[in-house]
Amino acid sequence: MLSKFGCCPAHTIRYYEKEGLLPYIKRDKHGNRLFEQEHLDWIRLMTCFRATGMKLSLLKQMVNLALDGDSTIPQRKAVDVELTAQYLLRIEDVSPKHVVHGTRYMQEQMTLLDG
Repeated sequence: MLSKFGCCPAHTIRYYEKEGLLPYIKRDKHGNRLFEQEHLDWIRLMTCFRATGMKLSLLKQMVNLALDGDSTIPQRKAVDVELTAQYLLRIEDVSPKHVVHGTRYMQEQMTLLDG
């Protein structure tokens, strides 16, 4: 269903879920995924990070850190800073909107958690 809204292809959503990148997705009695806004936000963020070249293993690490709670905010910030630095080295190959969106989202979420 999310793929119909241009979020990302259905096979990508299935893959992310299979890899444990979309935890806690509930299903209805027919087995259809029931997405909440949090899932949509995660999918958008992962799409941006993947577009910047983030490896799947690092993406899994970010999800696990987020699931571990607020105590991992400094670690997530460090990953974000490193990702931005790596992006700047390859800027000609990546759409800036993905980095800007991903970085802005992470900063907003961390600001909310810090404050």
